[in-house]
Amino acid sequence: MPEQGLSPFFEEIFSDRNLEYISCSNNLDFLKKVWLYAIKNKVALIHSHGFTAGSLSTIVAKILYVPHLMTAHDVFQKKQFLGVK
Repeated sequence: MPEQGLSPFFEEIFSDRNLEYISCSNNLDFLKKVWLYAIKNKVALIHSHGFTAGSLSTIVAKILYVPHLMTAHDVFQKKQFLGVK
C-alpha cells in the first residue's frame, strides 16, 4: 500500500481514467473497501500491487468471480525470512 502522502499524486494522475486508488488504515479496512467498491461498481477486473494487497484482493476476487491481476513488487525481502535456516 502506498504511503498516505501519495494519495494526492495518485488522485491527480488517475482523475481522468476509470481507475480508483483505495487508501486504508489496516488490512481489514482494505478488505472491506475493496469488497464494497467491487460490488458497488460491478468491476470487471481487480488490479493490486504487492503481496498483502494481492492476497487480500484475491479473497474478494474469488468470492465475486472477478479476474484479479497482481503485480508483485519486492515480494521476497530478507526481513521476511529472519530466523529461517
